[in-house]
Amino acid sequence: MALEPGPAARPEQREPPEPAGSPCERAGSPDRSPRQRPELLVLRGLGLGDLLTAVPALRALRRAFPGHRLVLAAPAPLAELLPLVGGVDELVDVRGPGPVPTAAPAARGPDAPGPPAACDPDTSGPPAAHPTPTGPVPVRFALSGPPDVAVNLHGRGPQSTGALRRTRPGRLLAHAPEPGGPPWREDLHEVRRWCAFLEWYGVPADPEDLAIRAPADAARDVARALARDTGPSLPLADGTAGAAPEAGDFATAGVVGLSGAVGEVVGEVVGEVVVHPGAASPARRWPPERFARVAAALPGVVITGVERDLGLRVAALAGLPAERVLRTGLRELAAVVARARLVICGDTGVAHLATALGTPSVVLFGPVPPAFWGPPPGGPHVVLWKGRCGDPHGARPDPGLLEIDVPDVLDAALGLLEVNV
Repeated sequence: MALEPGPAARPEQREPPEPAGSPCERAGSPDRSPRQRPELLVLRGLGLGDLLTAVPALRALRRAFPGHRLVLAAPAPLAELLPLVGGVDELVDVRGPGPVPTAAPAARGPDAPGPPAACDPDTSGPPAAHPTPTGPVPVRFALSGPPDVAVNLHGRGPQSTGALRRTRPGRLLAHAPEPGGPPWREDLHEVRRWCAFLEWYGVPADPEDLAIRAPADAARDVARALARDTGPSLPLADGTAGAAPEAGDFATAGVVGLSGAVGEVVGEVVGEVVVHPGAASPARRWPPERFARVAAALPGVVITGVERDLGLRVAALAGLPAERVLRTGLRELAAVVARARLVICGDTGVAHLATALGTPSVVLFGPVPPAFWGPPPGGPHVVLWKGRCGDPHGARPDPGLLEIDVPDVLDAALGLLEVNV
């Protein structure tokens, strides 16, 4: 049964609520420093597409707890995209279902007092007291203490829920078997699953609230992507230098830098077609030879992706120079996608980036159907899906995905390019 916000149906507390002036209410007061505000910890230790499908849920939590600091537990490379999402105060570096690191001095001993009473939505201060964050999002490597509220947007398994429980939150929101949590629903799209989860707890969420801001200085970011050299000291999207990340890791980085007159090339990049081969799972990888045939048939193609060899191979097969293969960080990738006329990719994070930025896209699906991970209906997107489900963790391209052929992709791409001239 859903817990509605407000005094009529307050959730069960670990401690009785304090009288007026409780920690939750004081957290919304403008005279409290940021570090004194109670923390709302949200676990989503996954990649780019997972972050973007959780944007409506994150914004719903931001509205419901305006007086809290929203701390996202997610991989550190995603921090550079968070200002475009808005609403997140800090990121604590977590990859996968946990653990969520907590600073040792903040741990509670057996005789220490319990956490402050958990807040219901809409009781922690006026939204104007703490504007939505839009600037750089700092990365922390441990929580400073137990959060007031912890929310599991990662999954339903015991690892993620257990990781949050070990942070000793005042209140934990998670799917069943967590007491009071909703049942997991296999039938919902990923975006709607997390919105329905919050609705269960009385937090309204809009599954159509997917849009993010384009980088304000997109031209500069595109220029940086175009100007990168191939030297080993260049930072990659995961914060390392040298060799490219593992295949499909976050689907965030490009593969090589461009040489030549950057100012001239930036002008050409506006309105480009972005071809993004590769995916984290081999089952979702359309063959590079087919991506190359698509790239060779379209005007003004640039290639993005985390794998240097794959990008160069597609470019060579398409007869494109290496300058058309971009090496980007997340923010630069967002700039390239935002300024593109079209994105062509598989079921991977860049597809969700195109949706979030309103860039037309052709997305190749298989083995997972678009009903669970596809773009919303009615947008400038074409989904190609042959109706065959398969093993998303398979070691080779899914047979259903391979049923999509080059003419299918070109027909969809040319149709969108004509519509968006």
